[in-house]
Amino acid sequence: MSDDGDGNGADGQLTALVEPDMDELQQLQEDVMAGDVSEEEAQQQQQELFESAIDDFQSRVDAESDDDLRVEEGEDDAGLYLVDGSGEVLVDALRSGEISVLGGGSLYEQLLEQQQQQPAPEGGEEIDEEELEEIEDQLQEEAEEGEAPEEGDESEDD
Repeated sequence: MSDDGDGNGADGQLTALVEPDMDELQQLQEDVMAGDVSEEEAQQQQQELFESAIDDFQSRVDAESDDDLRVEEGEDDAGLYLVDGSGEVLVDALRSGEISVLGGGSLYEQLLEQQQQQPAPEGGEEIDEEELEEIEDQLQEEAEEGEAPEEGDESEDD
């Protein structure tokens, strides 16, 4: 809940993206390419990995006090959350892998809009590998922009 005055996020809120370990997803993709796993099995395993990552994050939220970590808004199916809490706990969740990407609060609305504009794939809401990489790149860029001193407003340059 504390705002350290860096101007990052609205009211100190941050966007948290929760996703499976990239090594596990890459191994799954390699197994499909090698013919060891069918596309259907891979999709099911990928969904299970996402659900497990989200469950791990939700367990962490439940274990922490509201001052340390709380979800203000969330899209469980997408692993997308608007969070607030202590910087120490948020960074620890990032380092431990419970949060994959942490970005400014405004990113939450941008990602929600992107999701709503895209039709949901058959069999539930899944993010394909390319879309996931785009989101990660966007989050990483925003995180890097948030770390640098703000000299000018160079928001989106796509």
